Amino acid sequence: MSDSVMPNGGRKSAYVARNRAALLRATQETLAEHGSSATVELVAEHAQMAVSTIYKHFPNKEVLFETAFLAGMTEWEEWGDPRIEPYATCMLQYSPYDNVTARAYPAIFATGGLNDPRVACHEPAKWVAKIRSLRTNDAPLLLRTEMGAGHGGPSGRYERWREEARVSAFLLSTLT
Repeated sequence: MSDSVMPNGGRKSAYVARNRAALLRATQETLAEHGSSATVELVAEHAQMAVSTIYKHFPNKEVLFETAFLAGMTEWEEWGDPRIEPYATCMLQYSPYDNVTARAYPAIFATGGLNDPRVACHEPAKWVAKIRSLRTNDAPLLLRTEMGAGHGGPSGRYERWREEARVSAFLLSTLT
């Protein structure tokens, strides 16, 4: 068998690219399922590959996980790579977390969804924690993480109404 032709008749580079893409998908899925306890062995099992095959593509676990994470950053095409100027500075200007300072804050009802593909559920938690540690007043500051919601909040007509009722109740309680 030639180096440039694989058993399926395709080119080696296409075969390698498909394997790499499958490996990155398996890594993303393993990270989503196991979080920080994910291992290369779990990725190999999920990808149905030998661990040695993974190390042919990536020198270590950190590079594999970082590459899988960055491969999921499709919004970079729209917003730009935050590791490169001028995108980095621009993004810092509107980053809620990076713009928290020691000052008085109004009443805040922050929400997040466990299944939000755009804003990970720990982001609102980090933001609220930073405000709590730096604020100079004691205005109400509430964080609600919806365990079954995505980016648009809970799904279903009645769940949306319940969410709207919670927000309205918070607003009314802070205005009185």
